[in-house]
Amino acid sequence: MAKHVIFLVHGMGEFADGWSKDVQEQIAAAYSTYAIAKTLPFKDFFRFEEITYNRHFDKLRKQWRDDSAAVGALLKKNGLEASAVNKLASAGGAAGAEDQFLSTHVLDVVLYRFVPMVAEAARNEVAKRILDTLVAAPALDQPRWSIVAHSLGTSVAHDALHALFTQGVKGKSLVGKTKADLIMMIANVSRLLEEPNVDVYKSVVRPSAAPAEGICRYYVNARHDWDPIPRPKAFKPLDDWPDVVTRREDRYQLVQINAFQHKNIHGLEHYLSNPKVHVALFRRLIPIDGAIPKEEADGASAKFEASTPFGQFEALQQAIKKFQIAEESTWSQVIAAYQGFFETLKAF
Repeated sequence: MAKHVIFLVHGMGEFADGWSKDVQEQIAAAYSTYAIAKTLPFKDFFRFEEITYNRHFDKLRKQWRDDSAAVGALLKKNGLEASAVNKLASAGGAAGAEDQFLSTHVLDVVLYRFVPMVAEAARNEVAKRILDTLVAAPALDQPRWSIVAHSLGTSVAHDALHALFTQGVKGKSLVGKTKADLIMMIANVSRLLEEPNVDVYKSVVRPSAAPAEGICRYYVNARHDWDPIPRPKAFKPLDDWPDVVTRREDRYQLVQINAFQHKNIHGLEHYLSNPKVHVALFRRLIPIDGAIPKEEADGASAKFEASTPFGQFEALQQAIKKFQIAEESTWSQVIAAYQGFFETLKAF
């Protein structure tokens, strides 16, 4: 029997091939601490497929370093308000042309939203990796599959999946194919970066038990209360999304956390270290009722929360309060908050 494929999609920033090695080991190690691992060993039932798409930002990143005015003009032409272009430019000037977080984190988000050719190339990369993996499998042994996406990767993955299950990508599609078991969005920015003609609440990227509805059986949305990145236009669907029956069956789950284990609360590893997040992942990957019983999950969470050194991060919590911007913020405010947050992390 084919192993369940877990696609890993990275977030904003610089990533080289092999970026997910530590994440894979972290997920497998967390799984091994639960009783289910004795009867269903992780390596026997699951395998990872890493997806790296960030190289498609390289050309414009370099141009930003060499001639930020030209990139700013392109962004303004494509709809980014002048005040946001100015904020991006002034942040670059203050931080320096080689600033890592501006040119590989904040800029990536803006480029994805306002440069269509970059967005298309990134989502085509994700779509190709998914297609290559699933189409290559024997027809009689199609694997179950799921996606864990982080930060900017939540939007890239959403857009790639919507295209694959609607009009297709470069003549290929997944229309009529097996839907994903789970789509797990961590620090979800898909609403902030949604395409003008694709409302993420109305797209096909939604959970459902009905074969002809949605493209996944379960959808988990994980958000840290103090993480400023997913706050603007936060993914917070109403109680009837995607429909009443699906919500009643608990096929959409919001996992909200607030513990600090590391200064970079936005990091994928930081999210996954929290039992509330990885238990939600494992429960959806294993189609067995009670695979991780409530008592065991609660015990893991209690142990984790007792170990979180809150005092160590109290100063950081106070420092990042100013970056907890409103949901309906302007792009100028988003850029300022993102840049300020990453600058603050460097100071701790």
